[in-house]
Amino acid sequence: MNKVVIAGGAGAGKTRLINYLGARGYRVVPEVITLLNNEGLNPGNCDSFFDKTFDKQLSLEESIICGADDYVFLDRSSVDLFALCTLSLRKPPLGLVDYVPDFSHVFFINAVFSPGIYLRAAKMHKDDYVSFARRIYHDLELVHEQEGVYDLYILEHDLTRELYSTIASVLAL
Repeated sequence: MNKVVIAGGAGAGKTRLINYLGARGYRVVPEVITLLNNEGLNPGNCDSFFDKTFDKQLSLEESIICGADDYVFLDRSSVDLFALCTLSLRKPPLGLVDYVPDFSHVFFINAVFSPGIYLRAAKMHKDDYVSFARRIYHDLELVHEQEGVYDLYILEHDLTRELYSTIASVLAL
């Protein structure tokens, strides 16, 4: 079984691509931070946000990945949580650093489809938004260079079908 992360800044098209993959029968893990935000938990109102996010990430992955023989696609992952901890100057949850390299491939979508919606929802300044996307990529690249545990790809397309086509070609789907 291979864990494949779909990463990128907010509004890059990750969830749309994950839904596209799910519709084609692949196992997918939804974005955990969005699930927690929908439950009313966010960094602004909960000191244990990062621990709860990491715990939920692991339990959700385990429930979806259990018994998988092929590829499992993750909408964001612990890599994004690691970047968020770094940007927030918070210590990552125990075990997160060891968990980050547990992927076979990471695809970073270098595009922004709807930053305005995200910026309003997160009350984030545009510079912070761009900084967060860069930080995610930096952390992905750093682990890739230091550990060499996953293959890192940059996707420059802006259409879901083109993104899927590139991933399918790389993974021989």
